[in-house]
Amino acid sequence: MGGSSGGSSAGFGGGSRGPGTDPCNIRFTATLQSVKKGALELISVGDVLSVELYPNTASKTVGCLNPDTGSMVGTISIAAQVTLVNCLNSGASYSGTVVLLDGGRCDVQIKRIA
Repeated sequence: MGGSSGGSSAGFGGGSRGPGTDPCNIRFTATLQSVKKGALELISVGDVLSVELYPNTASKTVGCLNPDTGSMVGTISIAAQVTLVNCLNSGASYSGTVVLLDGGRCDVQIKRIA
């Protein structure tokens, strides 16, 4: 977990950003935090979750929600949280595809959809 190039589970994707590109055109994989066990039991690898600002927090938490039930699966905590929050606030939309379920762990691939 101390890798420095591309191995981070919470970094931005490599070659898609360059000079003059949209800073909100980001893609990364993250392990969800504060996972809700009941919501986790209703999803499978390959499911697509919605990525939204969680409205009832002062710290601008970003969460992954099950679009079928509206329930929070878990939250995203990344080094560039401010960028993600700013992009969501400015109208960018993201999805999170479940890529790993292991016990209480859920990894999602986050990418911009609009």
